[in-house]
Amino acid sequence: FGKVYPFLKDSHFHSLEVSEIFSSLQQYIEKYDKQPNPTELGLYIKNNNTTAEAIKPAVIEEYKSLMLEVPVQNKEFLIQETEKYIQKIELSDAIMDSSEIIEKDEPFESVIGLIEQALSINFDTNTGLNYGDSIEDRFLYYTEKVIGIKCGIPSVDKALGGGYRNKTLNIIVAPSHGGKSARLVADSANMLISGKNVLFVTLEMPEFEIARRIDANLLNVPANDLGKMNKEDFKSKLKEIKELSGELIIKEYSAGVFNTIKLKSLMTELETEGFVPDAIVIDYLTLMSSSRTTLAKIGGTYSYYKLIAEELHGFGKTENKVILTAAQLNRGSYDNLEAGLDSIADSLGVIQTADTVQAELTNGQLREMNQLVNKFLKNRNTGELGSQLLEVIFPTMRFNDMEEGFNKEKGTVNAMENINASVLQKATEVATGKIDTSMMDFG
Repeated sequence: FGKVYPFLKDSHFHSLEVSEIFSSLQQYIEKYDKQPNPTELGLYIKNNNTTAEAIKPAVIEEYKSLMLEVPVQNKEFLIQETEKYIQKIELSDAIMDSSEIIEKDEPFESVIGLIEQALSINFDTNTGLNYGDSIEDRFLYYTEKVIGIKCGIPSVDKALGGGYRNKTLNIIVAPSHGGKSARLVADSANMLISGKNVLFVTLEMPEFEIARRIDANLLNVPANDLGKMNKEDFKSKLKEIKELSGELIIKEYSAGVFNTIKLKSLMTELETEGFVPDAIVIDYLTLMSSSRTTLAKIGGTYSYYKLIAEELHGFGKTENKVILTAAQLNRGSYDNLEAGLDSIADSLGVIQTADTVQAELTNGQLREMNQLVNKFLKNRNTGELGSQLLEVIFPTMRFNDMEEGFNKEKGTVNAMENINASVLQKATEVATGKIDTSMMDFG
């Protein structure tokens, strides 16, 4: 009852009599906040004033006939059959709704969401963590030195409590041209050389441009100078790195078409080829689309991007993966070292859904010194919300700790107290290459 009842709806019952029985069941539970036994429900049906008198005799007879049926003893079988039945009804309803959407020539993206939602109904048989029986498991969890995937910046990994954790949504935020993609590249490269498999989905730059930045980081050679290297030297150095590292797949999509359904399809395809990622990096969240609806239909960026974040977060939980992505800060964050959660450009709802949020903040003077402040705006891992002063070398996409390291009380103040604000100069990115849907195996 506990597994099935939360999923039941009046629309699942096509018989008027059974629908009335279900209505009485709902009313009983709402009134008494408990599951009735068969006798109690029978009395409630008999005395239910909301049931029309004309059909009440038929409803009572239907209930009597149900009670005379031999109960199914195999509860697991009964639950599975009920799950299939509800999925079938929900799928039928979704197909009917989808046909109306197509007839009205409305955006078809919501059709995919309706179908996916119908098929996602699942009576979860996992009863959760048994607190009394999991003492040893909990102590092991608390004492493990590494419980996440390290990003390679010691102060940041410390603040994260060991790195990015499975089943979490992690977001890097920065102003336009403020280092979002560079940080995603740097973290990906560090995950890669630590032996982790990384799937990098790019919605902004071509695959080869992401690969160029990864190569620059791994070889510590400016991205624009890679073509000046000796070919054999280039190949031999990367071959040495590959032997010690994980695997990296870079997949390119056009902005606005990639969603969690396409991500699941890509994952399935890659798994058939033997590639299973530990972390999924997406550049970046607000260039994605929702798998359930459209921006025009939902009527606002707050709800729309929050929905995308929820879909990504749910995907990470289901697949037990680290999800790392980015979002953009608004104009008020330019040259502003104190930018906070209210500086998110597209939707505060994205931040509400995320597990960790790091802001990359700088100003003119810091930029001249190749430095920025990495500020934790949200951190469900450890609760630490301090700041780190980082050296950033954009030509090689590398982020390094400064001497101040991580100090949640003094780090930002010590680093910033002598810095005067100046206008942040905007950079201009040159579009390169033609978007295609090929998939790059970095190795």
